[in-house]
Amino acid sequence: MKRLTILSLAAFVLLSVSASFAQQGRGMKGTMPGGDRQYFGQSVLDLTGEQQTKISKMRLEMQKQMTPLRSKMQTLRNEYKLMIIDEKISEADLKSKLDEISELRKDMALKRAKNQRQVRSILTDEQKVKFDQRILSGRRHAMKGKRGFKGAYQKSFKRDM
Repeated sequence: MKRLTILSLAAFVLLSVSASFAQQGRGMKGTMPGGDRQYFGQSVLDLTGEQQTKISKMRLEMQKQMTPLRSKMQTLRNEYKLMIIDEKISEADLKSKLDEISELRKDMALKRAKNQRQVRSILTDEQKVKFDQRILSGRRHAMKGKRGFKGAYQKSFKRDM
């Protein structure tokens, strides 16, 4: 009986500890290096309060433009997947759907580039050097450390590609 009680207690403690470790990662996202603060905070571009405000407004405007486009992209991708498994759909129809997806992707990329240029236009010369280095580093996204430009500024664009 003691053995069963001790084993039950040990299992409970083990499960409790593992559950607490599993939950820690979720709540720490904004406080860890590379979290949302990295773009707006002092660690990357040393933005002033005024620059942060302007960039926040630009980000909001960009989100308003991109949300319907991302939704349309998801719809097109789902339609394409259904077309693949439908034997009645011709190759020309598949190509047409891919062309539509490509055109939308191009439009979205152009909007992102335009937005990045707007952000760059409010930076100081020193900040522009840092910004440009990240753009030219060959990463898919440009500002958020090892994981790309998906920080607070570009977080909403991570599903575009």
